[in-house]
Amino acid sequence: MEKRALGNISKKKLLHRPHRYVDNAGHRIMLAPVSRRIKRKWDEESIVANIIANMKVFGQWYSALNPNLYLESGLHSGVMVTMSVPIQKLERELSFPGDIDILVIPYEDDYLIPSLTTVVEIKILRAEKRRLGKSPNHFGFSQASALLRHGFPYVALGHVIVTDDVRDEPNREMLFAKAGHQESITSLTPIVEDAFEIDLCSRTYGRLANNTPNDDIGLFAMNFDGSRVFEALGKACKFNPDYDSKLLYGIQEFYEENTDIFIEIPRYSDKEIEEWERQLSNNPGRLTPWKLSRRIFAGKWIRSVETSAVTINGQQRLANIYHTDDDSYLYY
Repeated sequence: MEKRALGNISKKKLLHRPHRYVDNAGHRIMLAPVSRRIKRKWDEESIVANIIANMKVFGQWYSALNPNLYLESGLHSGVMVTMSVPIQKLERELSFPGDIDILVIPYEDDYLIPSLTTVVEIKILRAEKRRLGKSPNHFGFSQASALLRHGFPYVALGHVIVTDDVRDEPNREMLFAKAGHQESITSLTPIVEDAFEIDLCSRTYGRLANNTPNDDIGLFAMNFDGSRVFEALGKACKFNPDYDSKLLYGIQEFYEENTDIFIEIPRYSDKEIEEWERQLSNNPGRLTPWKLSRRIFAGKWIRSVETSAVTINGQQRLANIYHTDDDSYLYY
């Protein structure tokens, strides 16, 4: 956890946890509150629900916005997430922006951590005929800046690019990797691919980064088509030193009164938890990934993350490079 930024982290006992709803096929179900009727497949709230409910998609953009928390969260940690939250439900005196698109509250063991809450403003960009539409409402920075002024601990802005265009114009040589056990690369083959979606995402993120009015606001851009998992391009949030402790109480109260519209997203899967508990039972002193990360990044803010293919001891692997203000760290 980011103790370096917060001093003493405020934790509140978890009185309730969201139910784990599943359908007849065993797939989990998210109860998503909406502020208006969903009229078409790519309505904003429909897309927001999809990028929350798909854990792999969620992991892409959330780890880009909060890499320290993502790496340093312990075995029984995670986040409680909901969407379309009227801001007056958290603080009656607030009115702009009207709704918080995504509200993310971390937890550790049996404690909620409102002081590490992230709020995310989402804008949907629709690409048609291989052209990206204009960013709506001046990028969304006015809403994100207002959330920062209101005193939320972490604030971010995300542009999600939706396109139904057929990928039928191979125009760039790339490397196609097949991943095996523990992020090893079993094959790496040159291919010629349609780079339309990649270019759109790169340009979108470039426009966000070049126009941001405040470096404390986290940013991400990501493609979404409902079937594939795209890598998010992003920059991490900075902790808001002017966070409002009264607002943190409102966040905790809202969660306790509306638990069932949240979805619990654990940092580690049930299988991973079982395996780590077994290993730690046999060797309590074993250095875990989260303890190692806390040691390495103590006092350091991870600004951005990139994924690369690297060769380690003659074996190709997928790795993440974490950039702080002073150094870069290769994780594999």
